Amino acid sequence: MIIKIEALLNFKMAHTEGYSFEYGKGNPNQFNMEYYVNSADGSMLFPGGEMGFFKTNFSYSDRFGDVDAAIWLPNGQMVMYGIDKREGKMRAVTRESIQTSEGRYQNDFIQIFKFMESSVEWSEWKEPLPSRVDWRGEAVGYKADLSEAYTGLTNTWIMYFDKAPTPIVTSVPMMGYMVGVLKDIKETYCNRLVVYSKVLIGGKDTGDVIEVELKSIRPMGITFDGTPYQPMGIGGDSGTSVTEKIAEYESKMRDLELRKQSLERQKKRCSTDSCVKAINSKLDNLRLEKQRVICEGMVAAGMEESVADCMEGED
Repeated sequence: MIIKIEALLNFKMAHTEGYSFEYGKGNPNQFNMEYYVNSADGSMLFPGGEMGFFKTNFSYSDRFGDVDAAIWLPNGQMVMYGIDKREGKMRAVTRESIQTSEGRYQNDFIQIFKFMESSVEWSEWKEPLPSRVDWRGEAVGYKADLSEAYTGLTNTWIMYFDKAPTPIVTSVPMMGYMVGVLKDIKETYCNRLVVYSKVLIGGKDTGDVIEVELKSIRPMGITFDGTPYQPMGIGGDSGTSVTEKIAEYESKMRDLELRKQSLERQKKRCSTDSCVKAINSKLDNLRLEKQRVICEGMVAAGMEESVADCMEGED
């Protein structure tokens, strides 16, 4: 069964280095999400076109070519289908991943199990559904802390479920992005409808928050033929695995974040203006270094012509 989901995603980041607001269309801290989910495997199709996800949310979606669609595969890979304006070719651009669909399934299953366990046996989160969330049904919330293995961050999750049983059946742990249908791990034949999710990244004190509210969910078919598009992997030099380049990029970003946190701790212990000034200078240099790493990644992905062009906005 194909399910259409309409949702609204809001995010707030305390530190926005490396994020270019010029790429956002309308509210740069908000995405209108309309996409289709296959209940059999959890894959998601984001359609293109004038009213599609990309034209609606991004001002640069046709900068390098028209985006016809994007598919989020069961293993977590994202495939972008579109027209390469430079060469006039139809391309299917894939961000390579060593993760399998089975691995993704197991990871999602474990995360849901952890949520249920750490939310104290489904004890209710006492706060009501935020008043701005337009949901007609009665919802109940739960709260839990989940740790990310690859970053070590402990994120606080708050999820609200519609109390009414949902008729939508799925074989995957989660169908949809942060909202949609969640498979109850304890009650095998039960599916729960997630109408609102909020994630406090790194805990409540960081100021980094992502929240998604469900607008509608209903059966609605759609088809997309990707066979005419020429496959192409992004990033990587000749003979170099894209996954290795991605791992290298993520490692550099983690190292930069740790160095930044260390400098900020040192700054708090400063007792003189000269000490604060010296550390601020180091933080400025670190910000430029982070921007360069981001630009190198964007060049590898074909989103920028060169690192120098990408860095111009930092002058």
